[in-house]
Amino acid sequence: MVTHRYWRMTPPFALTTALFILVPTIGSGPMWWEVLGTPSENCRLHWWSNLLYFSNYMSYTKMCMLHSWFLSLNMQYFIIGIPLALMLFRNPGATSVVILALTLACSAATSTVAYLNNLPPTMLMMTSDWSKAKQNLNMVYYQPFTHFGPFAVGLCLGYILSVKKAPRFSTATLVAGWLTSLSMMGASLFAPYPFRKGDAFSPVFSAVYAGCHRTLWTLGVAWLTLLCSSNQAGLVGSALSSSTLTPLSKLSYLTYLLHPIPIYVHVASTKEAFQLDHYYMCILYLGILTTSIILAYLAYVTVELPFASLEAILTSSPAETSKPALPLSQCKEEHRRNGSAASRGPALSAPTQAKLNESSRL
Repeated sequence: MVTHRYWRMTPPFALTTALFILVPTIGSGPMWWEVLGTPSENCRLHWWSNLLYFSNYMSYTKMCMLHSWFLSLNMQYFIIGIPLALMLFRNPGATSVVILALTLACSAATSTVAYLNNLPPTMLMMTSDWSKAKQNLNMVYYQPFTHFGPFAVGLCLGYILSVKKAPRFSTATLVAGWLTSLSMMGASLFAPYPFRKGDAFSPVFSAVYAGCHRTLWTLGVAWLTLLCSSNQAGLVGSALSSSTLTPLSKLSYLTYLLHPIPIYVHVASTKEAFQLDHYYMCILYLGILTTSIILAYLAYVTVELPFASLEAILTSSPAETSKPALPLSQCKEEHRRNGSAASRGPALSAPTQAKLNESSRL
C-alpha cells in the first residue's frame, strides 16, 4: 500500500520540484529573480526533502515549495493510518477511545503552543507583525500534531462507511445535522475575520480557535460525505457527484501541485504597480485557475497516467499480461464481430486492462 501510494504521488511531485528549479531560466524582469530566486534555490538544495516526504519538518525559509508540507503530512499520516485502521477493524471500541484521546491531546497541545507564544488564531498573511506569522508557520501550521483531528475524523468516517451501511436519517435529524455542520464550518471560516482586518486578537480566543477549527471544519465535511454516500444530500450531493466533475477530479492533485507556478510567474513578471480591486482579482483568479488546469492536464497525460499504467503492467503476472495469438480464422471472426481488426500479436488480458482502467480513474 505504501509503495503504491509513493509510486502514484512521487512522479508528479518530482516533476513540480524540477519545474520550480527550472522556471527562473525562462524569463527576466526587474522582479524576476527577487521573486523566483529563493524558491528555485531552495528546491535546488533541498529537493530530497520532497522525495522523502519530510519537508514539513523544515523551516519555511528552506522549504522546497511552500505548499509541499501538505503532501509530506499526507504521506506520514497515511503510514500512521495503516496500523490504526487495522486496530479499528480488530477492536473498534478501544481504538476509538485511543483516537479520541489523541485528538484531544493534539488539540490541547496546539492551543497551548498558540497561547504560550501569543500566536495569531491562524495564518494571517496581511499583518503588521510578520514575525508572528512566521512563528505560526513553523510552530503550528506545518506541524503534524496540529492536523491529527482532521485525520482522525476521516479515518473514523472511512471505517464507518466500510463496515456499515450508511444510515438513513429522519427529516428532523437531517435539518439538525445541516445546521450543526454549517455552523461549525462557518465558525471555522469566519471567526478570524476581524483579525484579518487588523483588530487585536485575544490570546485565549487564538488558543481555542487554533486547537479546534481544523477538526470542526472536517466534521462538517464528514457530515456532507456521509449524506452523499447514502444519497441524502439532495441538490448538493447531485452537484458533487455529477459526471462533469470527473475530469477535474483526476486533475485535482496536479492542479494543487502546479498552481503556485503561474502565481510566481505573474508576480515576477510585474513591471509596474497595478490596482487590486475586486474585478482585477476575479480576472486574475480565473486566469491562474485556467492556466493551472491546463498545466495539470499536460502533466497528467505525460507523467501521472503513464506511470500509473506502468505500475499496472509491472504488478501484473505474466499470465495476466499477455495471451496467445488468435488463429487467423478467429481474427477474421473478431474483426467481423467487433468491426475492428484483431491483433495477431500479444494483447492485454482482461485483468491487466482492468488495472489500467482503474489506474486511469485514480
